[in-house]
Amino acid sequence: MGELAKDSIRRELEDAVCYDIDNMRLLLAEDFRHTKGFVFLEGPDDVKFFRRQLSDVAIGIEYYGTGGKHGIEKALADESMKDDRVIGICDRDYSEEQADRMFYCDKCCLELMVISENEVWHKFCDLYYNGEEDYTSVLSGILRQLAPVSMLRKENAQKNAGIEEIDFRKLKFGKYLDVHNIDICQAFTDCGWKGYYEHCLRLAANLTDEELYEYTNGHDLYKILGMICEGGKGPLGEKKVRDILYKKYERRNFVKTDLYNDLKQYQNQEGRAWKYVD
Repeated sequence: MGELAKDSIRRELEDAVCYDIDNMRLLLAEDFRHTKGFVFLEGPDDVKFFRRQLSDVAIGIEYYGTGGKHGIEKALADESMKDDRVIGICDRDYSEEQADRMFYCDKCCLELMVISENEVWHKFCDLYYNGEEDYTSVLSGILRQLAPVSMLRKENAQKNAGIEEIDFRKLKFGKYLDVHNIDICQAFTDCGWKGYYEHCLRLAANLTDEELYEYTNGHDLYKILGMICEGGKGPLGEKKVRDILYKKYERRNFVKTDLYNDLKQYQNQEGRAWKYVD
């Protein structure tokens, strides 16, 4: 992608954030009794998901999709948004920092938080997985095979081992998937990442099963699931997988998360009349 195109996209995101901030300023001013909590979210999928998990709109929660995590960070840093009622919820991805008034999904991202709930994953498989492997083995096997890519994403995000500016759009999993087997080595070679493969493979080999959930990119996982899980008209595709899993995730699943507990602790501080979770 050329620099002009990148600048254009960056301006669009910044404009979107400014639009959200302008609306939020008005809402904050209207809430002169300080009874409402306001949440910046990463995008429309997150908005639909969290409408079902957070307190009902009647209690005063407002939702805004911005421009991803960086959009939320910019919004919260705006001088007019430095208000305890305004928070953000986003994916942690590979960040090790804890930003003020930012709350992070469990695991690597929202997709992994959802699918790590066994009940949700098993309900999904009952309807859409037709293979012979047990449900737990299918998921853990895919996470393990994706691990070298997950480590490359982590190293790239943290600029470790001289790895940075990797273009992951080159990676087309469909070319390397045979039933449940992913030829990750060939994918690294075809994408021009062969020099990083052994390093990422070593890192991947040391990951525990729990750490696989901490580092796997949600888009990578859901793309694979979209190819091997089928509905009435063939493979589901990434978007359909996301929509189905998000709908099967209930509030009683959410209350078991660290994110829920973090939000509860924040809203229960002395002097706060607003709330984000019940």
